[in-house]
Amino acid sequence: MPAGIPSPGTITAIALAWGLLVWLNWFRANPLSIQPLRYALATWALVRPLPSLVAWSRHAALLAELGVLGLAAFGAGRAALVFLRAESRPLSGPNALALGAGALGLGTMGAGLAGLAFPGLARASVAAFGLLGLVALRRGMAGRLAALRGIFSGGSLPLSLAVVFALFVPLIGALAPEASFDGQAHHLAHPGLYAGHHKVFGVPWHFLAN
Repeated sequence: MPAGIPSPGTITAIALAWGLLVWLNWFRANPLSIQPLRYALATWALVRPLPSLVAWSRHAALLAELGVLGLAAFGAGRAALVFLRAESRPLSGPNALALGAGALGLGTMGAGLAGLAFPGLARASVAAFGLLGLVALRRGMAGRLAALRGIFSGGSLPLSLAVVFALFVPLIGALAPEASFDGQAHHLAHPGLYAGHHKVFGVPWHFLAN
């Protein structure tokens, strides 16, 4: 591992510690008894696999959009790693996805703050970075297999599993938006306002908008 680059174990430990702090803070602000958690876990056992897959197929268009966004994040991250001369490192796959997603997220927020978050510009940017991601994925079968072996090797397996889980959770949320008060009041409402106006702006009657 190059000097100054944290090991996969260190990155995994930091991610777990940060996630634990975030969840503990959420439970502190939103007290929850153990009974609803037991009910939620028991509900998972009642899920029927075949009808669930059929229901997911109805989200084909949304899944395709998420796939293009994933390609765009990967393409943007690969471009950043090439710029940083770090694309040959063993964890370049997960790093590219994380780095690209962060860069696109910050870019989107910056465009929103500047009043430039227009659909045409957003689609063109995603398409351009998605093409970069597609080109990166098409580089030789041997290279892809080697990358997969590197990503899921013993040393980086915990980080890889954490990345897969971290991607799975927002995917579920994207396909089944929450119906809670928080979801209706700000998780979904505020992004809807910003998207409708192509700009991030203050909502003085709701402190979480700021």
